[in-house]
Amino acid sequence: MLEIKVIAARIHFATQRVIDTESAVFFVKTGEVFHGAACHVDVPGTGTLVVLLQVRGMQQDHTPSGNRKYFAADIIAVQSSQILPQVPHRQIGQKRPLLKLLSEEIAVVIATQLLLSRIQRE
Repeated sequence: MLEIKVIAARIHFATQRVIDTESAVFFVKTGEVFHGAACHVDVPGTGTLVVLLQVRGMQQDHTPSGNRKYFAADIIAVQSSQILPQVPHRQIGQKRPLLKLLSEEIAVVIATQLLLSRIQRE
């Protein structure tokens, strides 16, 4: 007989806290056809969801066999927190580099000075 346990844990790594855990256990008789199983583990909250699968060999009286050879566990799924998409900020007008703006101002000042010097000559 096998004990199959599905463990779900919600972990918030930023605050280094385990938010919540839940597990579901069912037994499968060895030597019989296994048609699959569905289990529901719901761990709401923020943080990363980690789902583990643990399988233990059991004796007929539902006690663990105690033999490490009949024990296995693995992480079967990791779902990170949903990150909301950032909304781009709308720009008013076109952004221009500061260097270009300064060069345009210098050109306007020079052109104005040239124009004034011509007007004064005439």
